[in-house]
Amino acid sequence: FIAALKGPANIVSVIAPLTQVWVLMRTGLEINLMSCVLNENCLLPCRFKDRMTNIEWKLHKTSVVIVSYDHRGSRYSESFRSRASLFEDQISRGNGDLLLRGVKVDDEGTYRCSSSIKGSKYFHSVDLTVEAPVSTVRIYQDGNGITCSSEGIYPEPELTWSTEPPSNTTLQNRTTVHQTEEKLYDISSSLTVPDGPDLIYSCSIRTRMNWWRATSTRAGQQMGCTVAQLVELLPCSKKILGSIPSPNLSAWSLHVLPVVLQFPPTDQKHNC
Repeated sequence: FIAALKGPANIVSVIAPLTQVWVLMRTGLEINLMSCVLNENCLLPCRFKDRMTNIEWKLHKTSVVIVSYDHRGSRYSESFRSRASLFEDQISRGNGDLLLRGVKVDDEGTYRCSSSIKGSKYFHSVDLTVEAPVSTVRIYQDGNGITCSSEGIYPEPELTWSTEPPSNTTLQNRTTVHQTEEKLYDISSSLTVPDGPDLIYSCSIRTRMNWWRATSTRAGQQMGCTVAQLVELLPCSKKILGSIPSPNLSAWSLHVLPVVLQFPPTDQKHNC
């Protein structure tokens, strides 16, 4: 999805689509591919149509048993005790979902839940990726240079420059990426504006989950800022796949609610 914003000269515009996708595949056992936002709560699905009396969740890369449940109750590992929980009152009805609070980058990996039901062993796997999407873009001009930057992103973002109208001139820019102790990425790029016609310069910062485009034109030393972003996701359908009892899989549609902010052209630096 691409939107275009038009306004007076001397504008910085930011367009920010945001989406989350769940995909369900069959490879002998059920695998959910999930993406959750850093520091938010994440629900890892594990549903069976038959009555359950026991369940176990493991993190595959460490072989740690996150939680196990049977007639004696729940037992949590020390590393997850404060952040993970089952819905114990719903387990007997086939709901083995695991709530993981305050998701971290280190939580990425494959999670597997298992349950013995009527003498048979059932499994679900969830491949979890963690996202810290682009949320703020800083852009400013200094002489014949334009700098675009953003912080606290995961995974490593991609930054590109373009012009409108397109130019045959190679854009001279220097981009630096720094990973913090929290494994998040800060990115900054400085572009040297060549002599010639007054072009519109766009900086795009993209991750797996979303992207922002900041666009700058010059009129003297004044700048303005326009911001638009998608702010709502609405569920449109649910689907059950496979012969093994499976959790509901939600398909999501993008519901666009543009939020537009206009900043007066009185400053050379803007947070978009």
